[in-house]
Amino acid sequence: MAVLAGASAAASAQTLDYSLALTDGVVPDYHFDDGMPCNIHTERGETRYRTLQMQVTTAGDYRFLDAKADVAYDGYPDGSLGIYGGTFNPASPATHCVASLDDDQTYTLPAGVYTLVLASQNDMAEIPGNYRYTISGPAAVVLRASGSDATKSVPSLGGWGLAMLTGMAALLGGRRLRQRKP
Repeated sequence: MAVLAGASAAASAQTLDYSLALTDGVVPDYHFDDGMPCNIHTERGETRYRTLQMQVTTAGDYRFLDAKADVAYDGYPDGSLGIYGGTFNPASPATHCVASLDDDQTYTLPAGVYTLVLASQNDMAEIPGNYRYTISGPAAVVLRASGSDATKSVPSLGGWGLAMLTGMAALLGGRRLRQRKP
């Protein structure tokens, strides 16, 4: 489904900040490392994870950069991320896995909705903790809490045009009705 590709010039970049707490879901004994379809390493102990939906609206090369791997490192702990083309089951981490990353990777992703599994690279030593990835690509991705539609996409230009045309027709129709009454 996705292909590992070289870096491309980014048209859009956004920051994905996430926190992990002791109350988050448990990843039993592994972490994600750079790889495609997935590179899942057995780890020395459990860690925590959260999931997030990511909608890719424009197919293309997307770069995922862990703040820990960034030359402008600001003290963030080492994150670990899985990209899934379906739901995530911690008991079967390879199922639906499209790609995984630790530091800095660029993947070619088709348009669609993905599940991101946000975790720590280093077992419980960095929990609780705040993590950061920068996602850059040909267009911004839409991020929302899993199972939520709290973040809605902005209507297209055609959608706005249709809404305005409908509103104008309603206003003109109402005005005409008032003009016809004696």
